[in-house]
Amino acid sequence: MESVKGELRRLRSGPGAEDDQQRTFLVRARFAAEDPAQVIANAREVLTCVVEEMCDWPADERWPQLVVVARGYP
Repeated sequence: MESVKGELRRLRSGPGAEDDQQRTFLVRARFAAEDPAQVIANAREVLTCVVEEMCDWPADERWPQLVVVARGYP
């Protein structure tokens, strides 16, 4: 589960110097938004939720609830 811990660290803090040697893939995206920082924060929240569930992958029908709860909605 070291990869899960590493990915959660990168989502919360950004990549570190040690990540340059271990990068298996990189996804770059370009977008336009009135509040790009909020878009990135939202993406990090959802990706964090997904990575946290990797060890015990939930059924497809549970994902909407997991993501809504991760975003702070009841």
